[in-house]
Amino acid sequence: MRHDVQRAKEYILANISSDISVKDVADYVHLSPEYFSKLFKKEMGENVKNYILRIKVDAAKDLLENPNIPVSTVASELGYSNFSHFTQMFKKHENVTPSEYRKQFLKHE
Repeated sequence: MRHDVQRAKEYILANISSDISVKDVADYVHLSPEYFSKLFKKEMGENVKNYILRIKVDAAKDLLENPNIPVSTVASELGYSNFSHFTQMFKKHENVTPSEYRKQFLKHE
């Protein structure tokens, strides 16, 4: 894997609690957003936006598995100031809302 793509992935993980844009990541690795996007997709097989979203959803799932953390806290921990946007994004990815995901998880525990 190219060094700049690896650094980009590390940056995304380190900044998971922020609202990260493709431009933020491209700036971090000193590439233009257009070039970086093409490079990332070639290396990773998915676009940067999807990757960021997937990493955030994975982090959200980990947090939702703890029943003591309110869903609204999970949203703000991941850089979502708008709770309904977080819920839409999560549902689009997982086909259930964050609350439904938590219920299902706790039922299986």
